[in-house]
Amino acid sequence: MKKCVDLSIGTTTIRREIDEYPDLSFYGEYTSDIKPGVIIREHNEFYEKIHTEMERDIDGRFIGKKEPEYSHFYGRNEYPGFKPYAGGEKIGTKEYYLSGMADYERMEKYNRNHWYMINIVVTTHVYGKIPSMDDKPGYTEISDTISNSLSNVESDGGKEYLDESISDLKSENKADLLKMGFSEAEIDQSLNNAETKEEW
Repeated sequence: MKKCVDLSIGTTTIRREIDEYPDLSFYGEYTSDIKPGVIIREHNEFYEKIHTEMERDIDGRFIGKKEPEYSHFYGRNEYPGFKPYAGGEKIGTKEYYLSGMADYERMEKYNRNHWYMINIVVTTHVYGKIPSMDDKPGYTEISDTISNSLSNVESDGGKEYLDESISDLKSENKADLLKMGFSEAEIDQSLNNAETKEEW
């Protein structure tokens, strides 16, 4: 393999982009299978917690609780229920209901575009030269990139959270560049002057 010479660091870019199809299953899932543990969106309440009258048989004896009434489509072509993950807690426990309702409210805010998931990519460009092929005199210029990325960054996590995420990615780039033999000074020069690009 031809040996690179005169390696140099170019610009660093920080790209922040919306993840159009994030995996939010850790909050739960929307469903049309209404049963205990599922929140009926029309009522903003768990199926089993919605107050309904008791149902009687033909002899007037109580035989159970009536099914709560709800629309089978919540809005246009939307599922009527939400089954929260609730931290893996058992249905029926206080922890399940508290955590599950928090998951539901978070997902409803996502659907109303109150927040979104971001992908962050930090890319540093590296340039160099290799001797020309076929033993011809001169050199051929080459370019490469060092990139590290982070997905599932919540947009409303706050400036400190976003800055920390970017700082961690810069540190990963720096570690990769140090392994290539670059000095801390030239690496920091590129990283500290990084250009931010937002793709919303």
